[in-house]
Amino acid sequence: SWSWMQKPTSFPIKTIQFEGQLIHENPTQIVRVLQSQMTGGFFSLNVTTAKQTLLALPWVAGVSFRRVWPDTLTVKITEQDPVARFGKKGLLNKNGVVFYPDVNSIPMNLPDLEGTVDQAPLLFGFYQTVSAMVNKLGLSVIALHLDAEGNWNLQLSNQLKVVLGHEDALIRFQRFIAIYPKIVASSVKTLALVDLRYPNGVAVQFQKNQNTLKK
Repeated sequence: SWSWMQKPTSFPIKTIQFEGQLIHENPTQIVRVLQSQMTGGFFSLNVTTAKQTLLALPWVAGVSFRRVWPDTLTVKITEQDPVARFGKKGLLNKNGVVFYPDVNSIPMNLPDLEGTVDQAPLLFGFYQTVSAMVNKLGLSVIALHLDAEGNWNLQLSNQLKVVLGHEDALIRFQRFIAIYPKIVASSVKTLALVDLRYPNGVAVQFQKNQNTLKK
């Protein structure tokens, strides 16, 4: 009868298999969680608690299950897709959400975003905007910081530091995009810093002798 088939002891799950490849989470740990927290047999399977536990693991973004007759549970784990480091211990995913994995698992080749957690969506949005602009110059953003006073500072892949301050940061960066090729073309020296906090110009600092010029 149907009631007999739904008994936890009827048609027990004997095999757990994974769909896709896990890079950051340990399959053995996930199997251990499932074995200890899922209840019921094939027809009465309850994985609610196990799913909540798995979603609490830092690298897990999503979990789905599929039963395969007669005794197999297929598990699909969607891992986080980090787009940037956030502070010293966090990562930022593509939805602008911060998560905190083991520090040893943090990829160091990602751009560095720094600010408070509640500023994460703002930081990520600004990062996406300025990245699209600077990519046209053949560069990328490797660091973007927003301090407690609301000052924006960033560093590009050629190690150039760009100081934007706290007012009209995007407008100032657009100005940087416009003048950068002209500054590079007019000097044989390598730029170290461009400060755009001036209303009628910019301060430029070069490497080596660190001369500062007003443009």
